[in-house]
Amino acid sequence: MALLAGLPYFWRRRLAPAMALEAFRPFFRPSGYTVRQRASAAAQYVLACACFNAYPLPQETAGVRQVLRYTGDLVDSGFCPLVYPEGHRSPDGKLQEFKGGIGFMALHLRVQIVPVYLGGTFDVYSVHHRRPRRGSFRVSFGSPIRFRPGLGYDGLAREVGAAIQGLKQQLVARDAWN
Repeated sequence: MALLAGLPYFWRRRLAPAMALEAFRPFFRPSGYTVRQRASAAAQYVLACACFNAYPLPQETAGVRQVLRYTGDLVDSGFCPLVYPEGHRSPDGKLQEFKGGIGFMALHLRVQIVPVYLGGTFDVYSVHHRRPRRGSFRVSFGSPIRFRPGLGYDGLAREVGAAIQGLKQQLVARDAWN
């Protein structure tokens, strides 16, 4: 949770990161898994929820209404959902195409999207590492983006992607001057 380190305490308490439900498949869909796998997934799930205020977000379309309702309840309670619109961690450290689900959530929840770029996280903890390594990262926040009629879910996803790409370029340019 590199982003947590870049936030003031007040916002850290209010952040609710979405986590891939599939990462806890033995807990949510236990058939075919050993007792040890189910217990491990359950413990990891409980720790993620307790320590980071995380909540499960399915990658497939099943359960979307329930998740949207729960995310809306979080927003109504003053929490800020954190969603990674790529849908998965990058295999090469490059930004991946954003999914339209971010636009779907923004429209139906009537919320703004604050683009955030996390630089250096791939070097610290990539999909190829079993554990995080020592290193530094940078957090950059953009201006809020509001869903506009006629833009569509995918259009908003592209707009958010472009905003985050712009934040990345600003950090690279700033680092070049230092």
